[in-house]
Amino acid sequence: MKIRRYQPLKWVALFTLLGIVCLLGTVACKVNQQNQYEMEPAFLKIGEKKIFIHYVVKIDGKEVPLEEYRYHFLNMKDTTENEDKTYFSNDNDGSLHRRLKSDTLTALKEVYAIEKLAKENHLTLSQQEEEKIDSDIENQVTSLGSVSAYKKALQESYMTNDIYRKIWKTTFYYEKLYQHYFSSDDKTTDYETLEQPSEEEITENEIKLQAMISKTADSLIVEYGPEYDLISIDTLF
Repeated sequence: MKIRRYQPLKWVALFTLLGIVCLLGTVACKVNQQNQYEMEPAFLKIGEKKIFIHYVVKIDGKEVPLEEYRYHFLNMKDTTENEDKTYFSNDNDGSLHRRLKSDTLTALKEVYAIEKLAKENHLTLSQQEEEKIDSDIENQVTSLGSVSAYKKALQESYMTNDIYRKIWKTTFYYEKLYQHYFSSDDKTTDYETLEQPSEEEITENEIKLQAMISKTADSLIVEYGPEYDLISIDTLF
């Protein structure tokens, strides 16, 4: 079983693909579980020197760690190269690389826009949803055979356990936003007799929600970290 790869900006597909199995545990167990999933942090390699940086950018004052940036950046790179292996080797003027960094920042801003919209609408994760995330990780470990195999799968997808958890949370927030904006608030509705929305209606709603997310993303303030210009395909690991 392989940890799924990056799917840029397709949140509906993401939360559809996520498997859900329930797992209950104590706080102490959760701390121990988190410790066993620790991995080497992302770093920049300049010459023979490894550089571990505090943050890449700040989005609306929130520091974006290099691990989160790496997930989007390197998976976008791989997706592009799957279509054309020579794509970045032909980047004589650096424009393709600048576009990759711009697209990465766009993806990150959408993640933080989803979080902001969820907060503004007082949407939070329930204990059950937090437990579903724990459950999925436990299920991944079981399916793959060991914690080390799980960590290897994460590494192959440029993830850490924390990033994997954040993908889950973003997925939940997106789904909650969709329900908040487009589901009926009438508690007396007989849902067994209620006509289900058509695929066209669902698509239309998703387009509307994406427009809200994009508008919010455009309003977010971005501050670049001091090492931002050092990040490249050749330096990010």
